[in-house]
Amino acid sequence: MKKLILTLSLLGCVSWAQAEPIEIKGTVDGIFAGEMDSFKLGDILIFFVRNGADNKRYGLVDFDDEFYYYNGDFEKEFLNKWVMIDRTHLASITDEETLRILNKYDENAVYLQLHSYEFVQRLPVAYQKTEKIRSDAIHLVQILGHDLAKNNIGGSAGFTEIYHVQSKDAALSNTDVLRELVYNHIEPRELEFINIFGISSERDAIRTAVDKLLYLKNERSEAFKGHFSDLLEALVTSRPELEFFSGTFADPSGYETSLLSMLDPKSGEYILIFQGD
Repeated sequence: MKKLILTLSLLGCVSWAQAEPIEIKGTVDGIFAGEMDSFKLGDILIFFVRNGADNKRYGLVDFDDEFYYYNGDFEKEFLNKWVMIDRTHLASITDEETLRILNKYDENAVYLQLHSYEFVQRLPVAYQKTEKIRSDAIHLVQILGHDLAKNNIGGSAGFTEIYHVQSKDAALSNTDVLRELVYNHIEPRELEFINIFGISSERDAIRTAVDKLLYLKNERSEAFKGHFSDLLEALVTSRPELEFFSGTFADPSGYETSLLSMLDPKSGEYILIFQGD
């Protein structure tokens, strides 16, 4: 009976004709399962997902309490994991009272109805942090990354990490995998925003990315930028298959960190060089 009443009450909540959801592909950074409002909503399940395409945080709401019969642990299986939900399994929520209740829980999320938790598809990626470097190109960049951190060049919070990626779901791009590696450093729920993108191997693109990483303007920093850029350009000439990425992310306090990364597809290794304020 409860399920029937809940379903009928939601007929006024969800507008199928006006629904304009997008495909969601991102990382689950929060999960709510339980009673949010005893009268209007009852027991609901919400996956909070930071979408990789537009960097928005979505709250995907399953209004059906069938999730209580799920034989598993939602947080253990989905939290901080990549997922994908096709837009055909999502719908807009237009009822103002429903949105008011949801926004009271988290006003920063964009809420959509999820037809069932069963449509949340896991996108696995297997990786490990490593010190045993297989790629000569990664090793050369690591040397400069350590120099940057040790001597506070371009900022005061630099450090380097290297990961070996063993496997990834075919639906994940190399940029998606890099986001996952950043999440290994800082949980997505602790981020105010994250912006990571691939860059071309052309000279101007590489030098712009290096300039963004080393934001402090002084003589030592400028000299290091030139040396760093020259190395990356030389690597591109000898290894055109290398891929480069740039990005920034910040926590809720506004502390911002810049990122420059390189992937060697042959060895499956990423090097991540961070520089903070």
